[in-house]
Amino acid sequence: MRRILTLVLFTIMFITGCGTNNTQNDGQTIRGVVVETFTYNLQYVTIRGDFTEHDITSGDTVVLSVANSKIIGKEGETLTLEDVKENDKVEALLPEIISTSDEDPLLIETVIQLKIIDN
Repeated sequence: MRRILTLVLFTIMFITGCGTNNTQNDGQTIRGVVVETFTYNLQYVTIRGDFTEHDITSGDTVVLSVANSKIIGKEGETLTLEDVKENDKVEALLPEIISTSDEDPLLIETVIQLKIIDN
């Protein structure tokens, strides 16, 4: 009886775990133009744009930490930080609740995906 209960419990946990879906609708998207890319322990992209609709009021420049982010090109190809160039127009997918650091410019510590939309 105990084995059956354990098996049922693991089956339910497996099914519910497989049902999770992280889509682009789970977060918010900001757009901007790349000012610079740099590496300082982690990988970063500085972008300039109008972020007021996203309650980012620290100015028109933000730094994105992209060390754990998926970086993709216009055609959907996987890129690296070295492929992101100054003046590229990018779109950054952020989680619904963003983690920031009190710096100037504002540092957004979690970016799910960075996509080049025009260069």
